[in-house]
Amino acid sequence: MRSTPEAFDVPCSHLDQIEVSELPEPIEGCEECLKIGSGWVHLRMCMTCGKIGCCDSSPNRHATAHAGESGHPIIRSAETKGLAAISRELKTLIDRARAGQLRPEEYSGGTFTISNLGMYGITSLYPILSPPQSCILGIGAALERPVVRDGAVTVGRIMSCTLSGDHRAIDGATGADADAAVRLAEAAGWPVLSEPTGNARRGPNAVSAYPLLLADEPFAARCRAELVITVGKPGLSRSLLGWIRRSDRHIVVDPHPDWADPTRSADQVVGAVPVLGVGHRWEASSRPVTNWLGVWRRAEAAATAAIDSLLDGTDRLTEPGLARELGRLAPADSLLFVGSSKPIRDFEAQLRPDLLAHVVANRGASGIDGCVSSAVGAALAWQAAGGGPAYAVLGDLAYLHDRNGLVLGPDEPRPDLCVIVVDNDGGGIFSLLPQAGIEGFERVFGTPHRADLAADAAVTGIPVAEVSTTAELAGAVKPTTGLRLVRVRTDRAAETELQHRLHAAVAAALAKLDH
Repeated sequence: MRSTPEAFDVPCSHLDQIEVSELPEPIEGCEECLKIGSGWVHLRMCMTCGKIGCCDSSPNRHATAHAGESGHPIIRSAETKGLAAISRELKTLIDRARAGQLRPEEYSGGTFTISNLGMYGITSLYPILSPPQSCILGIGAALERPVVRDGAVTVGRIMSCTLSGDHRAIDGATGADADAAVRLAEAAGWPVLSEPTGNARRGPNAVSAYPLLLADEPFAARCRAELVITVGKPGLSRSLLGWIRRSDRHIVVDPHPDWADPTRSADQVVGAVPVLGVGHRWEASSRPVTNWLGVWRRAEAAATAAIDSLLDGTDRLTEPGLARELGRLAPADSLLFVGSSKPIRDFEAQLRPDLLAHVVANRGASGIDGCVSSAVGAALAWQAAGGGPAYAVLGDLAYLHDRNGLVLGPDEPRPDLCVIVVDNDGGGIFSLLPQAGIEGFERVFGTPHRADLAADAAVTGIPVAEVSTTAELAGAVKPTTGLRLVRVRTDRAAETELQHRLHAAVAAALAKLDH
């Protein structure tokens, strides 16, 4: 179970920090007073924020210490109840649990667990969190230990507490921290293989051509990894997933209880990117280039040179060429929304390191649905937060599935968004899959539409441009205000042949490195 135990010792005389205070005798008529050893403590803590009565009712859970029970009962609205009331309700629930009579609503919906094994003399414990709860607090026994008070050593009662928390509640934002991943790789001398939306394709260790490199079987076998650390959810490239699956050890970094492991190969799951310990002998700036990293760097240089030679050999704007050029043209502080299916895979293979734009995309079962609306919403949010211009690259079918997303009411905000539609008259990605060429392919998979997308977009009243060369693209995507559309027409058969030529060119370049 992924959680981060945080152990700390709490002097009983200072427990008011978590709404617990030591008293010489109980408060008259107070149900929250509890005798611990020879003293009394006054306890009433909101399990959500640790303060008295400051939260609305929230479900809280008190874990029982009995093994073999059918479920852990939930004490709801615990912040509104005294200890006596909690004890009575808990006893009833425990009896029902032992008898197997708990109803689902009586053991689900909790947010915070308290595991008090200190009452049984256990000095410390590391409790295991049960998702989707946020935290579990393990309370050890209160023991007499030497403490310093007013400059003098005296005997105090110390309680050991250990908090295990879901990283979504503690530091979930750092769970898939691209900066931390790059720092770790540079300090350890490892290559960084970042999908476009990982936004970690930067620095001297970034390898951009990995989808084509790992598709070359001799290279993938030669560079079989002893350890792979994945941050977030990989899944665009079959060659990358196959390489991860064949690694000796695989660590997944994901702060969520339903962590991403599409290869089903994780040996360990952690909630945040590991860091090298303080005083580690290698500093990121002084770490020598390892043989392992050197192999990747030489392969990257050879592959990108082969790719550029092929893409620069024509004036026609191709789909891989569009991905490469837009990555170069997008200014700093811009947003780049990449549509599902083939566009995101072109960008995966062609975006070069040190991209200035921030890349986002839809993932999951939504496929090509809603991409126009997603791009408009992402651009509005980006610019509301102070960001610069936004770009969206969509396939023609993705555009057609959501072209009404361009229709905005007169009182609706309009983003500064350039929507680039790659029009190859159908589903280009299927021409690269095993079903290519089967009987009925065009009708079922190719799905040509024969629609004039420029005329279709013009109906909404937005400016429309058509480009066919790199120079025309550079002029069309210059930052400006408002919503506009750029259409790039390509040929599906020619693009399929180009993909095969790219793979062959990279394989030939890698073969030369072996000699």
